[in-house]
Amino acid sequence: MTIDCAELLNGCFVCPALPAVASTPQQIIYSPVNGWGGGGNSEAVLDGDLHVVFQVTCLGAVCVGLRSVEDKNYVPVAVDYALLIQFTAGVLTFVVLESGRAQGSPTNCAAGDTWEIRRVNGAVTYLRNNSVVHTSTVSSEAPLLATACLYTSGDAVL
Repeated sequence: MTIDCAELLNGCFVCPALPAVASTPQQIIYSPVNGWGGGGNSEAVLDGDLHVVFQVTCLGAVCVGLRSVEDKNYVPVAVDYALLIQFTAGVLTFVVLESGRAQGSPTNCAAGDTWEIRRVNGAVTYLRNNSVVHTSTVSSEAPLLATACLYTSGDAVL
C-alpha cells in the first residue's frame, strides 16, 4: 500500500484527508420465486380407504391432494382431488379442486387450520378442522398418491 503524503513534519507524515466511506452491513436479500414448479408425491401408493391430514404455511398458494398417476408436473390441474389454499389480496382462502376444476367458490380460512382429504368406500370428502366442507360427486377406486404443488418460495405442507 502506498500513501501519497504531502510532507514529513516533526517526524510525522502529513497526508491529505480522505472522505469517509460508509460500510454496508451484511444482508440477505430474499427474492421469492413464483410459479407452479415445486412440490412432491408420496413414496407410498395409497389404496382402499385412506386419508391425508395436513397443515400449510402459505405465502402464495398451495395445492394438496390425491392423484392417480405419478407425475413430476406439480400443477393443480394434474391433481384428481385437491384443496387449493392461497393468499389473494391479503386474504387466505381455500377452494376444492377436482381435476383442476373448482367445486364451489373460494372461502376464507385461517392460518393454522387442519385439513383432511378422506376416501371411504370410494367416497371422497374434504374436511377443515374436522368439519366436512365438500363431498365429491365423483367416486374414487384407483390407487392414489398424496401430492403437493407449491407456488411461492416459502410455501410448505406440514
